[in-house]
Amino acid sequence: MKTIIFIYLFCLFFIYSGHTQRDFIYTSLEAALETPEKVYQLSLTFDYDDDLNKLPKVLGKLSNLEELCINHQTQSIFRTARTEDYDAFYKSWIFFPDELKNLKNLKKLHFQGLLNIKFPDWLGQLEALEEIAIIDIKIDHLQPIIGNVKNLKKLILFKTSLTELPASLKQLKQLTHLDIRGNYFETFPSVVLDLKQLEELSLAFNGTKAKAFEIPKNIKDLKALKTLDLRYSKLEVFPESITQLENLELLFLGNGVHPDNSWLYDSLFPFENYEYNVSTIKIRKELIDEDLRQVNTFEKFPTSVQTLQNLRLLDLGTLNLKAIPKNIELLEGLEILNFAKNKITSLPKTLDRLTRLETLDLSLNLLTEIDPTIFQLKNLRRLYLQSNKINQLEIAALKTSNLQELNLSSNALITIPSTVGVLKKLKVLDLAQNQLSILPASSTQLHQLEVLDLAMNQFNNIPKNFDQLTKLKKLELSSNQFSRTPIELFELKELELLNLSYNPINKIPKEIQQLQKLKVLGLEDSKLKQLPKEIGQLRQLEVLIISGNKKLTKMPTTLASLQKLKVLDLGFTSLKEIPAVIFSLKNLEELNLYSTNLNQLSPEIKALTQLRRLILDYNKIQEFPKEILGLKQLEELSIQNNQFQKCPSILLELKSLKTLFPANNPFLIEDNNEGHCLKAFHEQKIDLIK
Repeated sequence: MKTIIFIYLFCLFFIYSGHTQRDFIYTSLEAALETPEKVYQLSLTFDYDDDLNKLPKVLGKLSNLEELCINHQTQSIFRTARTEDYDAFYKSWIFFPDELKNLKNLKKLHFQGLLNIKFPDWLGQLEALEEIAIIDIKIDHLQPIIGNVKNLKKLILFKTSLTELPASLKQLKQLTHLDIRGNYFETFPSVVLDLKQLEELSLAFNGTKAKAFEIPKNIKDLKALKTLDLRYSKLEVFPESITQLENLELLFLGNGVHPDNSWLYDSLFPFENYEYNVSTIKIRKELIDEDLRQVNTFEKFPTSVQTLQNLRLLDLGTLNLKAIPKNIELLEGLEILNFAKNKITSLPKTLDRLTRLETLDLSLNLLTEIDPTIFQLKNLRRLYLQSNKINQLEIAALKTSNLQELNLSSNALITIPSTVGVLKKLKVLDLAQNQLSILPASSTQLHQLEVLDLAMNQFNNIPKNFDQLTKLKKLELSSNQFSRTPIELFELKELELLNLSYNPINKIPKEIQQLQKLKVLGLEDSKLKQLPKEIGQLRQLEVLIISGNKKLTKMPTTLASLQKLKVLDLGFTSLKEIPAVIFSLKNLEELNLYSTNLNQLSPEIKALTQLRRLILDYNKIQEFPKEILGLKQLEELSIQNNQFQKCPSILLELKSLKTLFPANNPFLIEDNNEGHCLKAFHEQKIDLIK
């Protein structure tokens, strides 16, 4: 059931990104029909049970409609659906009633879900239509009628199982964006070569295990092409024909999206601006997991690559490269260069010729040291070196440096050079997971620093004058050796996140009240016996993590002042009962009471009316009070390893509940009882995760 929320967010994100003035999004057809002349954007989600086989005729009344998004929710029902039901659904069609001819202002039409689309013969009469997207739909073929949509500019056919494109696409003389990722094209669709006006073309995740996805020589005819995506195309050699695309600006040849270089896809990938959200991240992950057969494996660059002088972005991540191509410096216009997740052991001296370079990603390689000349690239803003084997670092003593983000996490650094202070414009510094115990005094000269991550090192103190980092907003000190909280931290007035978790700290000083902008406080797995009453002065606090403090038996009553608190984690403490003060936190959305020796749930739980997630695992609770029905926003509940003797059927009355974790309770031991109980939850469409 979570997927319906994700798809809903997909449409909201897509539609909102297209407008600044007409940005009200209708998600209910009934509400839209109350004032049809005011509806410009409509996002509708249908469930499997809606038996959708035709779009509603009344959509034709929305004469001013410009953007329509239709989703079909199916995933949850197919966990238990019979094979014949599943197959029958795949063969079903969605038709367009003739009344939709009236949508003369329709510009964007998006579909997502497990169904087939049957476009009408009159589709070409929608002269305003500029964009069509079909996402995660197994269609047998693309109807030739789509070639009649003369003003179509963007066509997205993402994960549709297509093996060919209709010849009628050549009629789309206005088409500038074509996305056919995640399909089964074994060869380059020849009709694409007729789309001379194409500016963006994505062919990623095509080809098969047995056959590479070949790039034809006459791709050079696509003179207008600025963006080309060939990730996961089973390329064994660099396709030299693309070096003749002299207007190319963005070229993606790598294999994969992984967290360590997600920056590349968060903000720069041209086809992500409409669909970068949780549901499509899941689809994209499935593509990577399922289609590793298609990885690109080439290692060499042709000398003719120098013709791509307009190239601004080059993605060569996850290619198994053992060295950076020698002629890479010929691409003097490069601004973004990605070599993440290769097997590179050293850097060529010639990289300093890339004077326009702004972002360089060398994460997840085998580098042991970095040439200091990298820091002399005057336009370099972001440098990613995480997850290498760097054991020493030298930073050139520059007069000026424009570097704003430096990631050196997950290396083998023992020291940081004193010259780090020359990076005056640095905003983000990540040194997590090294072997550091001392920060140089010059680090306090990084006056623009907003994020500092020192987690998983060996620090037990911070340098003097640390309070000079007046712009610091996020400070990660978890998993170090602090036995006391450095008092200097409380002078950092702009701090919004402070994580001191996994340190042997036994006391939080009262001066913590000075952090008036603090929103997130992590104190997990420390040695705390109590919290100071002054914690109640942190009126902006939204997240408080105290789990793992096993000697903590009570909470200060001043906690009631934290009315902005949304997440409270008290797991693995010794509370034995829920402190009464918690019931005054009216905006609490997540409460974790994992392994706190609870034997009952207080009826006062009903006061937490905004609660969406409740974790009660590893306690001794036997039943729910009827007051739990007051949690009308509750979506996720975990009761694993408790003492529920009977099926907690009262939960069936919680209409908002979407996910239940019931494992290892007595009521599940007897097969008959389990079958009867779980069937009831299935019928309620609650996801059971055992």
